[in-house]
Amino acid sequence: NVAWAGGLFTSVLLNLRVVYMYYTQEANKAKREDDPNYDSSLLITQQQMQQAALIAFRDFLDWCIAIHFMPEGFLWSSRLYHYQVGLIGTISS
Repeated sequence: NVAWAGGLFTSVLLNLRVVYMYYTQEANKAKREDDPNYDSSLLITQQQMQQAALIAFRDFLDWCIAIHFMPEGFLWSSRLYHYQVGLIGTISS
């Protein structure tokens, strides 16, 4: 469970970084258009940003479930009701 939770948390952070990079590149669009040496293959498309945001949301919900199944006493482990775990899992799917 610890490895699963760690992997999910890392995935959330990496995908949120992609979303952040998309909004940063949009803010710097004028600078990019003035630079003739800019490599346009490095651009993140809106579709890639949306996909990264959805993956981050899904992995965050799975991370919540992973925390729930950890040994008692760690964050909110074993404190969610069965219907809450089922609802989170359904939304995640």
